[in-house]
Amino acid sequence: MEPVNLNNSTFAVAPEVLLAAEETGVKPGAVFTEESCGTNALALAREHNRLVAIRGEQHYCELFKEWWCVASPVKDPEGKICGFLDISMHAEKELGLAAALLQTLVDSIEKEFYFKELERKLQQTGVQLAPALVLPPEIERELTPREREVLQFLLAGLTNEEIAAKLLLSTQTVETHLRNIYRKLGVSGFREFLRRLRRK
Repeated sequence: MEPVNLNNSTFAVAPEVLLAAEETGVKPGAVFTEESCGTNALALAREHNRLVAIRGEQHYCELFKEWWCVASPVKDPEGKICGFLDISMHAEKELGLAAALLQTLVDSIEKEFYFKELERKLQQTGVQLAPALVLPPEIERELTPREREVLQFLLAGLTNEEIAAKLLLSTQTVETHLRNIYRKLGVSGFREFLRRLRRK
């Protein structure tokens, strides 16, 4: 584990997590603790291990009264928290949109972590990644043929935009399919789906 110092707080981070983060364009940043700057989304996300949004008036530090922020943990393929992502903006901006954007970014980062880990394991074993991963039968039964196609492309590492182009759909239609897939499978998103898939 490699120690990383962020705002006088030291965290032990596995080198492969730092490498995977760097490969996806994420770099270590600052951590705002409650001790250093009062109530804030990063501190609360760390405390509660979930996405948290804070309006300006909820900050008791005068410096942040004009700012809204939203933060979320980022988890590795094993489901362990490996960092936090934050979006801070002036109070005139739309907090709900920022929360949706942050969740999308976290999902994208976690998906990249998953594929980097899968690629690393495949390289170690010398196995080649199949063009489409086989879904367990109990998952396949729950989905329509189109939903299975969308999910297989997602598991093969394609972005929503790439899936849309391959299937001649709009990105919004792909996102609708993904929401329906997650609803049918009883999961909140890609992260929880991967955890369920690993248990099969």
